[in-house]
Formats: sequence, structure tokens, C-alpha cells
Amino acid sequence: MGLFDIFKTLFGQKSPKGLPQEPKPLPEDRWWRILRMVEKLSNNRDEDPVQLVESVIGGSFKGKGLLNLALLAKQLMDRANTPGLHAACKLLRGNADRETFRSFRFWLMCQGQEVYTGALTDADSLSALSTRQWQADAAWKNLLQGIEQYYGEPLPTRWQPADYRSSALSEEEVHRTLPKLVAGRG
Repeated sequence: MGLFDIFKTLFGQKSPKGLPQEPKPLPEDRWWRILRMVEKLSNNRDEDPVQLVESVIGGSFKGKGLLNLALLAKQLMDRANTPGLHAACKLLRGNADRETFRSFRFWLMCQGQEVYTGALTDADSLSALSTRQWQADAAWKNLLQGIEQYYGEPLPTRWQPADYRSSALSEEEVHRTLPKLVAGRG
């Protein structure tokens, strides 16, 4: 059962009030605690870690909490909206269009606090990760669909992660900034 299926089951009926006017994001430490809990669970089970994340999120967040989680995700994804990570996404994923870069930043959040904060200061640090596991790609879209299913309206653009607006790094800057990722691409 995927994340959207869990949301559909949990939030089959629409909220009679619609989206709240001024929701507040969850505290950032809550996200990192969730990931640590998933890591502990995955060490003791043979389940796919992405399915464990989906189970924990689906079982932990109901109604307003789901929206608060999306707002926290927006903050973390916006913080990761940097030229270096945009270039890393392009190297690792083959492109960095709007949706790909959003899912990349959500995937980065799911790698844990140490990897996330390390990548913010040095995007080339991602070269040490196994980037073949992209199962979390759909999680951001599923979260948005779960909110829309529950509230009966989509998440407003102002509450979604910002699109990349800076100019892309030149080829020379990419080679200088991300030497390990460039070497791994070849």
C-alpha cells in the first residue's frame, strides 16, 4: 500500500472547513526524529525503508498535521534550493526541471539530518551516497494529493516549495564545485 493509498484510507472524507488560513509548520526536529525512528525500524525488519516512512507518516499525521508536515517540508526544501544542489540534481538525475528538482530536494530531506545539512554546505558530499534509490520521488506528490483529498482543495502555491530561480552554474563552475559528482558521472 503506497502513501497515497494510506492517505486515501485515513482521509477519505473532506474537511468541512477547507484549508486553514494560517497553518504553522511542524518543528524541524520532529522531521529528524521521524527519520531516526524509521531508521531504527528498518534495522529490525526486512521491509523497504520507503514503505516504513510511508507507514510512519500515514500513521502519525492526520488532518491538520499533514498540512503542518507539508509546510515543514517546504521550509527544508526551500533551504535546499541552491545552485550547487540544482547542479547536483542535474548530474545525478539527468535533468533538473521543476518537478525533478522538487522531488530531489524531498529525497534529500529523507536522507537524514547529517546528509541534508552536509549537502547544504557541500553539494559534492552527495557523491558518497548510493543515489540509485529514488523510491521516495513520489512522496512529495503523494503528500500534496493527501492534503487535497482531505481538505478538498489543492495546497496553495505560496505554501509549496519555491522553484529554482537562480541562473544555472556554468560547466566550469560545476566541475569546480562538484568534482566528485562529475567524476562519478563519467
